[in-house]
Amino acid sequence: MYVRNACRNARYASSRVEVLLCNFQRMVTFSTIAPCIDQKEAENVHQAESSLLYQPPQIPTSVLRARESTVERVAKLVQKEYGQQYSVQLFGSTRCGTDSPFSDLDIVVLDPSRPCGNSPKVTKQPLPVVYNVCLLARKLRANGYTQVLCRPSATVPIAKCTDPRTGISCDIEINDRLGIKNTELIKRYCELHPSLRAVLIVLKRWAKPLGLNNPSGEGTHRKASFSSYAFAMMSIGLYQRRGWLPNMQASVHASAPREEDLFWIQRKRLKPRGFINIPCDTRYNLCKDWAPRGPDNVCLALLEWFRYWADEHNYAADVMSVRHGGRKSRKAMLLKASGASMCAGDFGRNIALMSGGNGQRSGQQWMNPPLCVGDPFIPDKNLTVSIGHSVLQRFRAECRSAAAVLERTSSIPDLWRAHRRHI
Repeated sequence: MYVRNACRNARYASSRVEVLLCNFQRMVTFSTIAPCIDQKEAENVHQAESSLLYQPPQIPTSVLRARESTVERVAKLVQKEYGQQYSVQLFGSTRCGTDSPFSDLDIVVLDPSRPCGNSPKVTKQPLPVVYNVCLLARKLRANGYTQVLCRPSATVPIAKCTDPRTGISCDIEINDRLGIKNTELIKRYCELHPSLRAVLIVLKRWAKPLGLNNPSGEGTHRKASFSSYAFAMMSIGLYQRRGWLPNMQASVHASAPREEDLFWIQRKRLKPRGFINIPCDTRYNLCKDWAPRGPDNVCLALLEWFRYWADEHNYAADVMSVRHGGRKSRKAMLLKASGASMCAGDFGRNIALMSGGNGQRSGQQWMNPPLCVGDPFIPDKNLTVSIGHSVLQRFRAECRSAAAVLERTSSIPDLWRAHRRHI
């Protein structure tokens, strides 16, 4: 009995430490941008969050101004160091409206000489020096930016930094225009259903303290979990399965894309070793005639989300794929990975080439992981490939717990209170 109580107390103490660390990190983040937010705005943010979230809180104007200032300074630095031909754009949550006042900035440096990425027209040309993210990191550090890191071996190489004037953290990528396309796709889906944007905001706030919004596996939880982008695709896919959202990519793949419709990414190839360039069809319809369906109530939409991912989704057999209208079987994805072309013409041959050069890894994306969530533009990418069985089981348990709270109270604030007691 003594040992059991001691273990229970140790687990409680450990979990409380994690909560304190999370709260401390949030307070530090808030304090770093405190000069940008006056007291009244801060109170409005916290009041809106505490009552949430049927109408997500507005981002204070001082934070918006600080973000603009940070983006402008990054743009000036890039142009000073590399040339006036380069520009920068935001993508991610701050562009599609699923952000909070404490969100980092996702910034992409646009290379006008490669508007379609690593297409066959430019593959043999050497990459401009701006693509060296480690050199960019050194230049950021030399210009006074703090907490500078470079990750050249990431799937999309990035330089991370913090603006010393505003305290805003930035992730800077080079010419990854798919990030902009992804953001525009999510933003359009949010426009087509009134509850989706709020659902995505709630999910991120729910998942973060639980270590379930941590794709890098860094920090106290130390296990890779879901990215915010994966949550967005899981949500849009569920809405499609329920008939609440259309498939904006449904009809575009019936014909071969134009050159400007493709963005080419570079991936490592297993056999023979090297790199292969993969074409991504970025077309989709805006579905301007779509009439909203399904619940406007955010609480009801969340309840459906938690119930589905707790017990309804067929994890062993299904892929959640926005590209395919919400669901595609693992078997079908494996068949495509085996080398079957996706559509006629040169694009189909390029896909077959891609699978032939990388078929083993592509197949593993859909066969081995306990959860499969497809990328809407990259044909062979599973957004949740790094999530293991233990994280998935904990995720499903937390979904059951959240669903139970919403079934009992129909109150998102009660979800936060139960969440704090649970942690």
